Amino acid sequence: MKPIFITPQSDKVVSGYTLINDVYGNPALILRVDDLREAFIQAKTSISYLGWTLLSIGIVSGLVTMLVLEKMVITRLTSLNSSVMKIGSQGTASSRVETNGNDEIFALATSLNSMLDSLQDSRPRVGPYSPKPNHRSGPGFGKVIFFRLFAQAQVLVPAWTRTHSIGAALFQFRISGMCSQ
Repeated sequence: MKPIFITPQSDKVVSGYTLINDVYGNPALILRVDDLREAFIQAKTSISYLGWTLLSIGIVSGLVTMLVLEKMVITRLTSLNSSVMKIGSQGTASSRVETNGNDEIFALATSLNSMLDSLQDSRPRVGPYSPKPNHRSGPGFGKVIFFRLFAQAQVLVPAWTRTHSIGAALFQFRISGMCSQ
């Protein structure tokens, strides 16, 4: 069997070469055959179609994913955030956030409502802000913080008394420079 050498001439033409011997077995001529590269052209066209199809599918699925995220997650989180900000700006624990669904956002909204229920239940036990002057002054009465159950603390400063919701513990501590009463 004689070897055949094949080489592409361009994107559309391929050439094949082989050596032809004479009657005595000596090399006589080189035979060249040119042919269209139909399989190569069809493969390039198919790969081009595949690339454009995959790009189109990627764009469409990306847009669908963005729309679904917008509808099912981002809008709900934005609504929850605005409800929490509204409740925080009003300063009342009687408001509630809207709960719907059966997922993590629903669980977060339910937890926020439970927290607001607990705060509302503990509100009657907490005194309001009282800007009455505290007549205790001097080196023995710096700043004292009392923590009580249900996340409330009372800060006593030499001239004013104020109530804050900041922690939950049953203990009292004194800040630097305090003497016993």
